[in-house]
Amino acid sequence: LSGAFKPQKGEVLVDGIPVSRISHRELAAKIAYVAQSNKIEYNFSVMDIVLMGRYAHIPFLRSESERDYMVTRNVMEQTGVAHLANRSILALSGGELQRVMLARALAQECSYLLLDEPVTGLDVRYQLDFLGLIASLCSQKQITAVCVMHDIELAYKYASKILLLSQGQIDGYGVPEDVITPESLARVYRVQSEIFNRNGRTHFTFS
Repeated sequence: LSGAFKPQKGEVLVDGIPVSRISHRELAAKIAYVAQSNKIEYNFSVMDIVLMGRYAHIPFLRSESERDYMVTRNVMEQTGVAHLANRSILALSGGELQRVMLARALAQECSYLLLDEPVTGLDVRYQLDFLGLIASLCSQKQITAVCVMHDIELAYKYASKILLLSQGQIDGYGVPEDVITPESLARVYRVQSEIFNRNGRTHFTFS
């Protein structure tokens, strides 16, 4: 989807244009990416890292404008990392680092956000906070987020649509309650399950 790899067949269209025909700078203005893990070896400040997300909006050989700094400060407030602005990126916890990477992605002011296992390794509270923030931002800013996840319950809770894969093939696509069922979980994951509602919340049991 991001254009990093060429598909074996077919093509990926971004706003009707093949992704292979879009320049890196133009693509960075359309699609932001948050990786599963981020290995940073240089001692940048959090502010510098987030400001890098403005790359696509800064003309060649120009420095950052006041608007670039304004957007950067705003997304840092939205993601709860503004207080870390002067902190070294090397001194952050896993949850803090993921929020900074999300802030950098949002600084791109893109229409599409790709997330690869963004909550893997985070404590439960950080998982809920992170995905809740993504859902809120999608609603407020009309962003489309595509998120790869292995946690069925989190996907069910936060996704508006789910694409269920099995052995590289599409097993189902649609709203969570139509795609995630005891039958599909038995078929794809070979587990017995029960899905039920209690006090307005959906619960899963597995065996």
